[in-house]
Amino acid sequence: MAAAGRLVKRAEAVAAKEAERGLKSLTADLARQGWSVVGLAVGDRSGRVPSEIARILPSHALLHAAEGELYREALADAASRLALPVTRYPPKGVTQATALALGMSAEELGARVSELGRAVGPPWRVDQKLAAAAAWLALASSGGKGAR
Repeated sequence: MAAAGRLVKRAEAVAAKEAERGLKSLTADLARQGWSVVGLAVGDRSGRVPSEIARILPSHALLHAAEGELYREALADAASRLALPVTRYPPKGVTQATALALGMSAEELGARVSELGRAVGPPWRVDQKLAAAAAWLALASSGGKGAR
């Protein structure tokens, strides 16, 4: 277990470093194009992942859940270090949270996300739709700052 714990700590350090590097690069690239990044939307913890590594290792599903949590937290921490506000959303409720924040129904938000998808083009699947809703949630949480 000690070796696994050391490996996890190394992975956390690498994820933290790369998340910050990636966010710096992304924000700089977007700034050169005239955009400003106002924050980051990150799925909240699901609560499914135990904190003890000995309980995670025997479960393939928990390994993947822990990995996802590691990357979400690395991104959220990097955003905080870069003074970017972090908006958390419920893992299975981003559409409802965004609709509420924007003062519209979930159906109206769905129609707007679909309209955006037509403008953006494929692929426009569930992941892209949820990311768009999360981005709108972060923008709404920032007070609307950051539009070009």
